[in-house]
Amino acid sequence: MKEKRRIILAAALVLAAAAATFVLFSLERSRQLSGQEASEPVDIETQVQEARADETIPVTLYFHRPGAIDPARGFLASEKREIPNIEDPALRARQIIAELFKGRSNGSRAFPDQARLRQFYLLEDGTAVVDLSQETADGLPAGITSELAVIYSITRSLRENLEEVKRVLFLVEGQSQSTLGGHISIADPFR
Repeated sequence: MKEKRRIILAAALVLAAAAATFVLFSLERSRQLSGQEASEPVDIETQVQEARADETIPVTLYFHRPGAIDPARGFLASEKREIPNIEDPALRARQIIAELFKGRSNGSRAFPDQARLRQFYLLEDGTAVVDLSQETADGLPAGITSELAVIYSITRSLRENLEEVKRVLFLVEGQSQSTLGGHISIADPFR
């Protein structure tokens, strides 16, 4: 009889704990949802750009030169652009990458339409961490030249325009990958 009471008591305690957990979870979820609806997401990058839209600086972007296949000779061509004068190097880097995603002024593009920069970090040692979306990696044109063009374009554009950047490390969806498009190792940073 005592054993049966213990089992019933234990089952009642488990049920009470489960019910309390469910109620607390439901309350917290409701609180989070109401908080999300009440406030608009803050887009600091857009706010900074809008505030400084009248002040621009020149940058040199590097794009793959059509037909070039040797990274050591004439692989990239430069193009001048104006971007908002943003003092923060991480925000300036994001703007540079956004300009690269737009493609060359003649309309040619190395990046897919769905290209998206998830995040950019600048580490104290000068390593720029470029975190691309999976759609960006999946949408790259097939081939080693296209993959090199994307990697070298971002790396050189960042290094040439931001003295803080010494090397560039690529991630996809926040994770280290062996390659960006199946050909070139991105395990180590590029210089």
